[in-house]
Order: sequence, then C-alpha cells, then structure tokens
Amino acid sequence: MAAPAAERLPAIYQFPPFFTLQTNDALRAKQLGEWRNIIVQWHEARKEATMHVADWPLWENKDIGRRMSAEGIAAVMRFVKEGGNCEWVDAAKTTARIFYKTPSQWAAAVHEYVDGAGLAGTMCIVYDLISGDTTTDAPFYGLDAATMIRALDVLEAEGKAEVFRQEALDETGVKFKPRS
Repeated sequence: MAAPAAERLPAIYQFPPFFTLQTNDALRAKQLGEWRNIIVQWHEARKEATMHVADWPLWENKDIGRRMSAEGIAAVMRFVKEGGNCEWVDAAKTTARIFYKTPSQWAAAVHEYVDGAGLAGTMCIVYDLISGDTTTDAPFYGLDAATMIRALDVLEAEGKAEVFRQEALDETGVKFKPRS
C-alpha cells in the first residue's frame, strides 16, 4: 500500500528527528501524539481497520532517509492503544485493529442512527448495519464487522442493546432496546 501524498502528512513527517524516539518527556508526548494522529488518519482515509505493524509504510520516510526503530514503533503502538485507538489482534502484537473512532464513539453514532431511523425495539444483523441497502447514509456504513461488534458491546454494556453472537461476525444479531 502506497504512502499518501506528502502534502497530506503533517510537516513534522519531513523532520528527521521525528523518526527518533525523543528522550524529553514533553517532546516524546507530542511526538507520540503526532504519530497516533498519522496512524488514525491514514487508516480512516483508506477505511482500513487492520494494521500489520512491521509492514506499515509510513514508519519509513524514504525522502529523508529515516525509519522509526523497533523500540520507537513499540512506544507509538503502546500510546495508540492507551488512547483507545487500537487493540491487538494477535498475542504476538504484530497486527492491530485501528479505531479511527473509538468503539464508544462508534456506539454513539450507531445509537443516534437507530433512534433517528426508528429502529429501537428491532432486531438487525451486523451485515445489515455495515453493508445493507438501508444504511448507506449511516456514518458507520462500510465499517468492518469486528469494530461494529466492539461498538455494539459498548451499547450492550450501557443497556441500550442486546447482542446475539454468531461464529461469523457479520451474522451477529443485535436488538436495540427502546428508550425507557
């Protein structure tokens, strides 16, 4: 997957020290925040939910001859996870699910849509929500099934939905509870 055009990346991406993990706490916090923004925006622009960490093209900027170290990549990914924008898909931490919106933000969008569309009290399957003909205008249309289920888990924890799990993620059912 090609890197996005340079004009879409922040200017700091062209700054060689950006690719070296900073030792000053304040600078490191800013650096990690910039990396998180780049990761999240890159995945959102492509509507991609999965990141193969070692192979992500933006760890290297060939224009300036710099590459983030393995230690730096690990620090960035810890920061992204702590911020709620990713979760590990595998125990080896080689693949991450990137949330360009957190599951809580997606849950709020789903709940708002359900209320507006009059779906409270109805039963749906994940496929219908993310790929169905009636949800093409929904902000979550095209979302991957695993992220949608994480959002539905939030709604279930809040007492706003009941999730009926199936082996195939997109066949998972959900009943949206009417407001009390």
